[in-house]
Amino acid sequence: MTLDITPAAQRRIALLLAETPDHDFGMRIFIEGGGCGGFKYGFKFEDLVQPDDSVHEVNGLKIIVDAHSASYLSAATVDWVEGLSGSFFKIDNPAVKTTCGCGASFSMDIG
Repeated sequence: MTLDITPAAQRRIALLLAETPDHDFGMRIFIEGGGCGGFKYGFKFEDLVQPDDSVHEVNGLKIIVDAHSASYLSAATVDWVEGLSGSFFKIDNPAVKTTCGCGASFSMDIG
């Protein structure tokens, strides 16, 4: 699985992880059902790695992806965006076919 983390996203993840220096947290990126598009992305910080997880080290940051989500995130790019509509992690995923009107959920074909 190839997952690209932009420098802006790396800086934001590092800043958030620095708030809990006494833990060995990584950022878990996952796909879950929901929203009007069918799927949505999830992000959380945790220190538990499951046997079927893949862990990607990016400039000292730990990115955790479960096996199910990995098939949906292959070749995706994670970015940190700051603008008038707020600040958030954004995923540019070439496998996404459609998104809902607000962009919070999406649909895709996995072959």
